[in-house]
Amino acid sequence: MSKILGIVAIIVALMSAVLYVKQLLTTGKKLSISTWTISSVVLMINAFVFHDLAESNWYESGNVFVVAFSVVFVTVWSWFTGQLTMVTIPDAVAVTGALGIGYFWFTGGDTALASGALVAVCGISLAMTVIGLVDGDLEDEPEAWFLTAISSVFQISAIYFNPDGWVWHRFMYPMAIGLVGNLTVALVIMFSVVRR
Repeated sequence: MSKILGIVAIIVALMSAVLYVKQLLTTGKKLSISTWTISSVVLMINAFVFHDLAESNWYESGNVFVVAFSVVFVTVWSWFTGQLTMVTIPDAVAVTGALGIGYFWFTGGDTALASGALVAVCGISLAMTVIGLVDGDLEDEPEAWFLTAISSVFQISAIYFNPDGWVWHRFMYPMAIGLVGNLTVALVIMFSVVRR
């Protein structure tokens, strides 16, 4: 059961990635420089940390790699096409905070603490997108964000039903960022579209 749920999580994450890249290529929308830059670095680190937490179980960690590589692709593409916003003071504060937490993670050595620190940094990066959407500085489509949240539900289920058991800190990233974070962004996008 765990393997099937993990495979579904990977497939849904791939669908989300393809949809987001398609939207990026066709709409020319602007993306938050702090969200995507911080996320590119942190999600790649998180992919390897989470893979270790999952004891090299690709069924539990595969969608994390799909999301991480997708975010890196979107960020690099956006840098080259000029689709990232200009750096603002809140962006600089977010990046500084993320670097501080990242340093704490890097020097901490505790796996659960590392996972929590990475979740905090990802939360900061997503908050910058939420702020940009609420202020009207950013526009986005909710579908890919919803698909990523759905992928996280399957990932959480794969972890829960793992026959080898699980530990609580495996749930931190998929629940806090994968589900709650992506769902929050999707709902803010929907609310901002209704508000216009």
